[in-house]
This record gives sequence, structure tokens and C-alpha cells, in this order.
Amino acid sequence: MRRTFSREDVLAEHAEALMTDDEGRRVRARLLARGHPDVLALMDVAEALRAAYRPVRAPDTFRTQLRNELVSSARQRALLGGGKVRRSTRTYWMLGALASLISVAAGGVGYYLHRRSQAAS
Repeated sequence: MRRTFSREDVLAEHAEALMTDDEGRRVRARLLARGHPDVLALMDVAEALRAAYRPVRAPDTFRTQLRNELVSSARQRALLGGGKVRRSTRTYWMLGALASLISVAAGGVGYYLHRRSQAAS
């Protein structure tokens, strides 16, 4: 009795074989895909992409140095206030004055429009 495999199963097996660099699993996936010609084409594309785009891994010395720099930078930032933005009292006074000015201007425009509608009627 011959068992048939779905396209998803065959593609999953092939992807796993490519990720683990297992030639035996790759050949097995190709044998399983004989009943699905469209899957064979997808497998060819996946293998071509894998051959063209190899994953890049930074050297261990670079990764160690980067990690140490990030940790020391985080420690400095924590010592200097945790990166919080501190606003001075002057900034809050300026924002309050600006809000007051805008509300006075809006009130003036409202009063002008009200007087104009009163005069028209």
C-alpha cells in the first residue's frame, strides 16, 4: 500500500531538509514530491534561493564587543536618569501661557461672530 503525502507535508519536509542541510532528507522530499509536479518546481526555486542567499552571521568577536558596548551604554543611561526627558518648569509655564492665549483668541472670535449675527438680524 502506497501512502500519498500532501503538498504541505512535502514542502515542510523539504524546508526542514534545507534548514538542517540534510541531503538525505532533501532527496526523500524529492521522492515524495514525484506525484506533485508543481511542488518540484517550488522546491527548485527554494534551493536556488538558498544557494543565492546564504545567511550571514557576524563573527563572534564582533558580537561579543557589540553586546558589551550595548550593556555599558544601558548602564550609563540608567546612571544618568534612565533616559527620561525632564522638562523644566519654564516649559510648563510657556505651554500654559500659549493655551491661555489660544482660548482668549477663540473667545474673541466667538464674540465677534455673535455680535455680527446680532447686527444682521
